[in-house]
Amino acid sequence: SPWIRDKRIHMGSGHSICSEQQLQSYVECTYFTRKEILRLYKKFCSLGPQKINSKTLDATTRLTVEEIANMQELRVNPFRHRICQVFSTDDSGLHFEDFLDLCSVFSDRCPQKLKASYAFMIYDFNGDSVLCSDDIKNVLNCYSDTLSDAELENMAKRVLTETVGVSSKAARITFQEFEQVLSRSFDFSNLFRFSV
Repeated sequence: SPWIRDKRIHMGSGHSICSEQQLQSYVECTYFTRKEILRLYKKFCSLGPQKINSKTLDATTRLTVEEIANMQELRVNPFRHRICQVFSTDDSGLHFEDFLDLCSVFSDRCPQKLKASYAFMIYDFNGDSVLCSDDIKNVLNCYSDTLSDAELENMAKRVLTETVGVSSKAARITFQEFEQVLSRSFDFSNLFRFSV
């Protein structure tokens, strides 16, 4: 209806930041309520206040990976830069909708299967839809940059052997195998989440 299309959502100061229709589409595409989405927009603006006008919804301005990676919820995560890369729709950073997607996947209400698919993408550094030895070495490097190449190679072989029973260079972990491993992990849902 035209009334809904013209109705504006206000954020405390009396200024409208987005249409009811736009906000409703965000509610339908995420695991957040309207109030949570408005709070997330405020958070997004606070990460780049010199770039974003907080009085109107700016869906095009992008914050750099570094600006998003430094938010309190990601700051100590060893995968913070990789997480931002996975959720960025291009190489120039994240716009609000990318940020909203990221926060939605890390929310408590996100289904385990969707969380698992994003965790897999985060670990799949080369983007070939399988986890190979190089991906595993990159994952290990995120945790510690003090491991030697020989240690990384040894650990990657061990992970592949324990997961798929093969330690050759051709060994790969598929999403289905990855998901099976996660299903045995009681902590995955607790570790793959944050509150904003």
